[in-house]
Amino acid sequence: MKKLFIVFLLIRSFALFADDCYQLEPLKNTNHFILVVDRSGSMSGDAIKQAKRAIDGFIDDMRSGDRASIIAFDDRIEVWKSGISNKRSLHKSIDKLSARGGTRLYDAIGKAGMLAHQNNDQSIIIFFTDGHDGGSHLSISDLSGINLSQGIYVYGIGLGDVNQNAIEQIALKTGGKSIYTANSNKLKNIYHEVISNYYQVYGNRINEKSRIVIRSIPSKKSVIINGDQISGTTPLLVDNLLPGTYDITVGFKRGDWKCSIDLPVGNTAKINARQDDLGRDIVIVSDVKYAMVFIDNIFIGYTSVNPVVEKTVRKGFLKKIKVNNYDKQLIVKNVPKGKHSVRVVGLPDVANFFNPVETSFMINKKNIVVRASCFNGLIETKETKQELRKNNEDDPYNEMDDMFKELSE
Repeated sequence: MKKLFIVFLLIRSFALFADDCYQLEPLKNTNHFILVVDRSGSMSGDAIKQAKRAIDGFIDDMRSGDRASIIAFDDRIEVWKSGISNKRSLHKSIDKLSARGGTRLYDAIGKAGMLAHQNNDQSIIIFFTDGHDGGSHLSISDLSGINLSQGIYVYGIGLGDVNQNAIEQIALKTGGKSIYTANSNKLKNIYHEVISNYYQVYGNRINEKSRIVIRSIPSKKSVIINGDQISGTTPLLVDNLLPGTYDITVGFKRGDWKCSIDLPVGNTAKINARQDDLGRDIVIVSDVKYAMVFIDNIFIGYTSVNPVVEKTVRKGFLKKIKVNNYDKQLIVKNVPKGKHSVRVVGLPDVANFFNPVETSFMINKKNIVVRASCFNGLIETKETKQELRKNNEDDPYNEMDDMFKELSE
C-alpha cells in the first residue's frame, strides 16, 4: 500500500507540474500570404477578370520582404507559386487564371495549410470563392484544426451565392475575417481591406505581443486561463497576449489538466493537453510526405519527409538487435488508452489529394506504429514494445513504468 501511495503522488506531481506541457516557438517577422483562388466554371466572364484585378492589387499592397504563394483550384488543386517575394512573377501567375471545372474549396485550403507548414514564416491564408464546396475530402472541422494548430490567420472572401456559414467558421475561429459581396467590381476594395486589416491587427504587433495555441485529445474541451473561462472549445488560438505567466486549465471528464507557462514577448506557446498523461505513444509513417494526420478526427500534424531507418542497439551485455529509428517521424505522445481512429490524407505535389485512408485501433499497454500507403489506399497498425521517443532513456515516465512493473510482480 505504501508503494501504491508513492506512485499516486508521483502521478499527480507529473500531471500538475510537468516541465514539458508546452513548447515555445518565436513568431516570425516575415509574412507569408497564401492566396487560394477559385477558378471554377462559374467564375467565367467578368468575375474572373475582376478577381485577377483585385489579387494584383493585393500583391502590390504587400510590404517589402513579405512573400506569397498562389493556389488555384477548381476540381483540381495546383500550386503555381510557393513562398516568393518577386511581385512581377506573382502578377504573371495571376494573369494565367481562367475559369473551368468544379469547386474543391476545402481541399485547396488544406493544401494551403501544408504550404504554411513547409515555410518558416507567419502564414496568412486568403481564400476566395464564388460557390459551394464540392467533392473535398476535408471538412470544415478538419480545416479549423489545421489552421489553429499552426497559428495561421485565415480570411475568407465570398462572391455571390456562397456558403456564408462555412466561410465564417473557417475564417473567424483563427481571428481572421469573412467578407461577402454580390458585385465582383468590389473585389479590389475587399482585398485591400483584408491586407490592411491584417497589418493593423496582427502584422504591426508581432514583436509586441504573444499567443497561445491549445489542442487536446479528446477535443472540444473547455479552457480556463488565469481563472477566466475562454470562449469556445479546443482547439483554440488566444492572440494578442502580453508577456507573463499564464495558468491553463483544460476540463476533461476525468478531471482538470493543468499547465503553467512563462510566455515571453513575440512567442507562440503550443499546448497539447491529454485526458491521461500516462497514455502510450503513436508513430505515423506514410509513403507520401506531408500527409495530414487526424486522430479521433483531431488534426495532429504532417508525416515526415524522412524515411524510417534501422539502427543497431545493445540488448544485454553481448546481444545486439536492429530496431526502426522513428526519431524523425511524426510521434503523438500520451494518447489515452482505449479505442481510437486514425485518418491519413495524402497531399503529393505531383497529383491531387488521394482518398483518405482510415482505421481504428486499441491502445493498451504498448505503443502503436501506424503505416499508411496513400498510393495503394492501405493502412495498418501494429503494437510495439519499442520506445518511440528520441532520448527516451531520459523520459520520466520510464521510471514510473518500472515502478508499476515492480508492483505487479
